[in-house]
This record gives sequence, C-alpha cells and structure tokens, in this order.
Amino acid sequence: MIINTTQGTVDLTQIKILHFKGVRKWLLSLSGGCDSAIICYIAAKMIIDNNWQNTVELYAMTGDSDTKPFNIKFAKQIIKKVEELTGVKFVKHFTKVIKADTTKNYTLDQLEMAYKAHKEVGWGLFWHGITENPHADPNDPQAMRLVETIEKQGPDDDRDPKDNPKPVFDTEDFPEFCNEELNLNRVHPLINLNKEGVADIYKQFGLMDNLFPITRSCEHADPILTNNFTTHCEKDCWWCWERLWGFGRIV
Repeated sequence: MIINTTQGTVDLTQIKILHFKGVRKWLLSLSGGCDSAIICYIAAKMIIDNNWQNTVELYAMTGDSDTKPFNIKFAKQIIKKVEELTGVKFVKHFTKVIKADTTKNYTLDQLEMAYKAHKEVGWGLFWHGITENPHADPNDPQAMRLVETIEKQGPDDDRDPKDNPKPVFDTEDFPEFCNEELNLNRVHPLINLNKEGVADIYKQFGLMDNLFPITRSCEHADPILTNNFTTHCEKDCWWCWERLWGFGRIV
C-alpha cells in the first residue's frame, strides 16, 4: 500500500515482503486516539486489499492508567468500528491497567504488554501510530500555541519534526525483559506526518464521519470537565488543541 498525502508519501510495500517471509501476525498499539485508529483501519484495509483474510492475524494492545482510565473503552469502540467497516476481525485485544502513572512506568508497562503478547501468540509486526509534532509557523497562531506549550503539556516521546525523514520500518527487541535477540519488525506509518497529514488520510478514506468521531485524544485529568472521561475537554488540553488544529474540529 502507498498512501500519498499533502505531507509526503507513506510507503508500506515492505509489508508485502514481510508477508511473503511469513510475518503474518500483527500487533497494533491502540490508544483510542485518532492516530492509532487510522493505523488500525490501514492494517485492516491492507488485509482486504491483498486478500490476506486467511493468512494474517490481527491483535491489539491497550493500557489504561490512573490518569487515563479511558483508553481501553475507546480502543474497543475503534476495533468494533473497523471490524464493521472492513469485515476484518481481531483475534484478541490485550489490555492492562497500569497502577503507577509515571511516564517511565507507563512506557515500560506498554513494552511489557507487547513482549508478553509476543510470547503468547508470536506476533512478528508491531504497528505504532506515533506522529510528528506541529511545525513552528509564525503565520499559524494555533501551531505556534502548540509549539510553545509542548514542553509543559505535550508528548514526552521523540516527535521532533526537525529529524525527518525518520524510518517508517525498524525493529523491536525488548532488552528490558529478555536476553534473546528478537529483532521483531515494527512499522510507524505516520511518523513523518503531523495531525494535518493524519487528517488528510482520514478524508481520503472517507472516515471523518464514522471513525474519527468515536476516537478520543483528550488527556485532561478532570472527570467533571470531560463527563467522566467520555468527551473531550475541548479547551484546556494540548491534545485537544492539536486535534482541532489538524482536523479543524474536535469530533
């Protein structure tokens, strides 16, 4: 599959090579947000487009935490919707509730979940929906607001747009949990796109009115402002600002 966007080409043809080599169990990191949701759809569409329904197995993994007690709920909605849209069924959804919510512990628990899933089902390709951050643009006040507040409110992982292009394919070996050299395949289809590029893909696939509205990007910790974490706060959250900037709407 090759997806042409306003921010460049997403070339996923290497997955056909991996399929030929027998890499036919895929694990998707699914947070319930719009990035991982479109990754979920792309993976399922690749299965349909290549008639791999009888050869590829789809799995998903999602973690909740003390301040994010909503990821699993929204991830399940996304899985259900993608199954409805494509007919592709997930074999299993791995979930875990993470007690201590520090960035380090959350990241390690996510890695441990992926590693344990590999030991259980033997997946060989990990799909991750990481995107890049908005670019600083003096002519775009919304983008500048995001750039200027990212250190206080934005993502903790490496999403620096200055380092592009980043490799779409790399490997995962889980050194924190084992000594064996696994070198499992990992794919980041959106790694060189920001939210505007992600919105472009939603529009190309006609998913703005069916898949996008059931995703949730908000990370505000107030259950009252978010109706017990069922809606977006829409005004006091870096992630809501980014969603509005990229898509032009929250839901």
